[in-house]
Amino acid sequence: MLKYVEKHQPGIVILENVSKAPWDQVIVKFAGIDYDAQVVRLDTKKYYIPHTRNRGCASIFLPSLMSFLCRLTSVLPFVDLIAIPQVKKNLFDSTSERKKGSAAMVEDWCQRIKGAERNASAPTEEFLLDSDDPRIHRARQEASITKVNADGSQRVAIDWYKCEQRHSVQRQLEKLGLQKPLTDWKEGGGKPQMPDGTWQDWAEGQTERVLDLMDISFLRDAKMGTDISKFPPFLLALPCRLY
Repeated sequence: MLKYVEKHQPGIVILENVSKAPWDQVIVKFAGIDYDAQVVRLDTKKYYIPHTRNRGCASIFLPSLMSFLCRLTSVLPFVDLIAIPQVKKNLFDSTSERKKGSAAMVEDWCQRIKGAERNASAPTEEFLLDSDDPRIHRARQEASITKVNADGSQRVAIDWYKCEQRHSVQRQLEKLGLQKPLTDWKEGGGKPQMPDGTWQDWAEGQTERVLDLMDISFLRDAKMGTDISKFPPFLLALPCRLY
């Protein structure tokens, strides 16, 4: 990516990766090819997406492009690309001024992204169809048919060696044991056995990594005295987090 950017000089680069990625090194590397960069950490659930996914996002701007954009907003006020008064009033005739302008724009960009966060004010159920809705029945039937008939055989086991190591370490750290009380999934692609009332067809189509993560979440809650198998069925299918 760095070599590509250095060669083609795009005006704006957006990088997304795990929150624990070496973002400090990313900023230093791009500064070495005359780009301004800043990292913001985001969580999808704060943007009204019913899913927890923590990610880092690097906004990387090229100073020379910022000079052009700010000249454009000075000539055409209605083109409000990024409204930073102290940036728009400068024409960036010197390198230092261009650098100052692009750095300010990167910071403003990140502030705007963070400013768009909004914690949910409505429960997940408000966004879901009723359990007896015809579209739910149709989707479940299609999921089941696709799972069985896509290649004429049952889903084969998927190699998840690296994920399995992380799961094993996390189970040890949290003293969760090795049991699979929620899904009872089997090695080699065997069918899981979900609690009554849950979406068994959906569970049968999941990989070992997903099923094991569901059991880890179940055991975590059990340690705190909560039995999530008593929750509404749809909650058991919501994405979980390992860390």
